[in-house]
Order: sequence, then structure tokens, then C-alpha cells
Amino acid sequence: MESVRLVQLIHPQFSRRVALVKEPSLLLLKDVTSVYELALAAIEEKRSLGEYCQSIVSDAQLDYD
Repeated sequence: MESVRLVQLIHPQFSRRVALVKEPSLLLLKDVTSVYELALAAIEEKRSLGEYCQSIVSDAQLDYD
């Protein structure tokens, strides 16, 4: 089982978001603004957190520095 590394951030352009850490980048997730909201959505979909995160990765990326 692979661990899931997440960050919750506030960005001037993207507002409040959750991102999946894939060093050296952060992959922004679609439609969630908190880790709590993300966890509830994964539970509702009956999917693992990692699987659900992979399904909602957006095209937007940020440098992880």
C-alpha cells in the first residue's frame, strides 16, 4: 500500500486547494478545498483515498518548494 502525501494550501491564483505531492511538484485536485472534504468524498465513493485522488487530479501543477 503506497502512502498518499497531501497538502492543503491557499494560493493567490487558485485559492484554497488540496494537492497531491509528486515531488518536485504539487498536483492540484479538482473540486475539493480541504482534506476533510476530500476524505468524505472518497468514503462516499467507496474508494481508497489514493485511488480517489488519482481520479480527480487536475492539469494544474505548482512547484513544491
